[in-house]
Amino acid sequence: MNLRAITFAKRRSVHGILFFLQVASIVGAAICSPQTGLVAQDGWRIELGSGDFRSSNSWTIDNGQFQDSAEGDETRLELSRISKFINQAATRPTAKPQWEIGLRDSGNLFCVNFSSLERVMLVGLASGAECEMPRTEVRFVRRIGEDRIPKEPREWQTRLAESASDEDALGLIRDSGWRWVDGKVGAIDEDSIELTIGDQTAKVPKERIEGILFGSTLSLAPVTGLATLELVDGSRIYLSRLRVAEGTVQAQTLRGTPFTVPLELVALIDLESHRVQWLSDLKPSTIDWQPLLASTSTAERLRAFNLPRLNQAQDGSPLRIDVEKILALRRIIETETFLQGMTLPAGSRLAFALNGQYRKLTGLIGFAPAALKSDVRLVIVGDGRVLFERLFDPLADDVAREISVDLSGVERVVFETHYHGGRSVGAVLHFCQAQIWK
Repeated sequence: MNLRAITFAKRRSVHGILFFLQVASIVGAAICSPQTGLVAQDGWRIELGSGDFRSSNSWTIDNGQFQDSAEGDETRLELSRISKFINQAATRPTAKPQWEIGLRDSGNLFCVNFSSLERVMLVGLASGAECEMPRTEVRFVRRIGEDRIPKEPREWQTRLAESASDEDALGLIRDSGWRWVDGKVGAIDEDSIELTIGDQTAKVPKERIEGILFGSTLSLAPVTGLATLELVDGSRIYLSRLRVAEGTVQAQTLRGTPFTVPLELVALIDLESHRVQWLSDLKPSTIDWQPLLASTSTAERLRAFNLPRLNQAQDGSPLRIDVEKILALRRIIETETFLQGMTLPAGSRLAFALNGQYRKLTGLIGFAPAALKSDVRLVIVGDGRVLFERLFDPLADDVAREISVDLSGVERVVFETHYHGGRSVGAVLHFCQAQIWK
């Protein structure tokens, strides 16, 4: 089989899991079918982008349009006007998931068992459905348990990066302790996994398997697309196409795999989260910094260091801010690291062209922990109009603040950090997780 994998074997005793899978005739399709004992659909809450909502028991989605036929009145809306569909009758399944299957588009499936036939992974979801997914879309399989190994150990990525062939496989076996061995994953059935170590091949009972990480030349897909589908068992599938009719969701994953599931197994259809992007992904139209007091000879050198930066701190390290957490009724301040955002030293001016395409800006703003802390005023201006203004005080703002700014119709947004009373020299704000929403 043309794949790489990391196999984790762990000695443990577990109860057997009854598992039945029906092989679909079309390889490469992901098709789910319901089992008995499911709660019937009892109404949906439909949230609109305007903040309003409506309830409905009878609705469809087709060709990018939502149609509601409740109470004999027909309503049609563009799908772009709807944020979420929430199943108000959704209940967690009684079956306890035993495995998590991670997909290459960052989605995941929670299941009671899995097997593999040819190039298709056959999955029994905890929701009571049966599903199949192309093996090329599977990134890892991990046993769910309190003593499981970390989700993404660095060794996984390091060893896979060193592998040049799809035939390579790595295994982790626990004897007296964890040790790495070279191996290859073969057939996967309901009760065991075929594992080759050196020149010996054996079927390893699933009771000993901690997980599998599949290697592939396919890169991870970005989480973009049309919608996120969440099932009642917690499984999450990212969709590029969506149709709902006759109590069935007919969709397509980001990698193009058809996916069909009964609507009664769906807890949430989230459209809003796919209408967001990082502000720092846009190219700034203006990047500037002005000193409070500086001679001509030092202004340019200071300017080079103090210009606003995207996705990094002044020294090139990741962005960090102090955040507040409540643990056991106690207030705790921790420093967290973020990959996306902006560094705004006092005296900064940073502008982006939005062309009226976005409706709001959200994020976390706080002082850079490693910089000097003094009063600094942040002003966000849209088309010459002040949208947000706040004086950040090191005493009052010892932790980052969440903000949400209305960007409706804004063509150009400008971020300005003003010196305050001559005391802002050296003050630096980090605007982390800055996101713009359509």
